[in-house]
Amino acid sequence: MARVTRPGGYIIAAFPNLYSVPYHAAYHHRRKRGKWQYPEVARIYGFAAELEGAEDIITRSRETCALDTAFRWLKMWQRPLFRLLGWVIKFEGYLTVVTMQKRPGSESSL
Repeated sequence: MARVTRPGGYIIAAFPNLYSVPYHAAYHHRRKRGKWQYPEVARIYGFAAELEGAEDIITRSRETCALDTAFRWLKMWQRPLFRLLGWVIKFEGYLTVVTMQKRPGSESSL
């Protein structure tokens, strides 16, 4: 992505958030039973490890959204339990959105 982004341009990446406790529980529950229909999900927090060595990319923000969607992955009987637990533990949303910018003035490698 960085190679084709012009200097000063933005890269926006969205991916499932395995740091969301409800989504993480549902993910492992369904994978263990062979009912997960999507590819395996990597545990990415904010692209820091993935961007190591890329000096021309700056991470601008990391946000999570769609907290209610995380509960939809759970079984019906699990949802009230996790909602009660949500009063004690602050859950992150299901979707992580990271905004990065290619450093202005950096050379394009195309």
